Amino acid sequence: MMRALNLLDPAVEPKPSDHILEIAEAVKKLLNRGVAYELEGDIYFDITQSTSFGAISGYSDKLKNTFSSSRGGDPERKGKRNPLDFLLWRAIVDETDVAAWSTEVGYGRPGWHIECSVMSNQYLGADIDIHGGGTDLIFPHHECENAQSTALGHDPFVKTWMHAAPMLLGGDKMSKSLGNLVFVRDILQQTEPAALRIALMSYHYRSGGEWRNDLLAQAVDLLAGIRQALRQPSGGDPRPFRERIIAALNDDLNAPEAIRVLQEMVQATILGNSSPNAAEGLRGVLDLLGIDAAADV
Repeated sequence: MMRALNLLDPAVEPKPSDHILEIAEAVKKLLNRGVAYELEGDIYFDITQSTSFGAISGYSDKLKNTFSSSRGGDPERKGKRNPLDFLLWRAIVDETDVAAWSTEVGYGRPGWHIECSVMSNQYLGADIDIHGGGTDLIFPHHECENAQSTALGHDPFVKTWMHAAPMLLGGDKMSKSLGNLVFVRDILQQTEPAALRIALMSYHYRSGGEWRNDLLAQAVDLLAGIRQALRQPSGGDPRPFRERIIAALNDDLNAPEAIRVLQEMVQATILGNSSPNAAEGLRGVLDLLGIDAAADV
């Protein structure tokens, strides 16, 4: 908007936001530390100066080049020290460009990755306990984000990286461009949040999978069973089931296995009569899994 005002009044100089200035300062630091270089006004990160580049993905150079080319990079650009060197700052010559600012590293705008490093440092501090995202962000985005943040002195930048596989519909990744989206707001017009949570926990975060309405129907049935079990005066011993569910969650957050054990626990609670603490134990497991089933009990 500020740039648009400048087009109407050339005397008005668009002022960069504090965030843009912080990004430019980070880029200048990388230049001063010798891990970045200029190429025809653009500024690139030199991956050979990073000891951690490639550690997150573990991908081969061939695969990294393929992903770089298809995900916003420019490995084919001549003059770069390495095809995988990534953009920190794009020089802009068009003075009418609505997304360009005058900064200490020139007139232009930030690259994709450096913005996230600066934002995370501003809002989360020098290091992050858990950094998540889709598997499509492993490379180049998170690999580049980690390399530049480490070079800025945040070492380790992230203690644990977690990447979730995409949900599919009709065999393709759900995306706005394909229009094959299932919206939470639409599902919640038909069923309860607890049922949706159970259905989503039927997928492992690393593998994702095809969205299936039958899993939602199964989740609705399980939720009904849970509520029936919570009304039982006694049931099966809840302790072995809780131990198995905790073990499943400790095994790389194996939520599908936790849901399978929960189903067994519900049946044991409904059919058994050996423990007066069965319902209480089931409530504890539901709290552990974040399933609020008590609304209609």
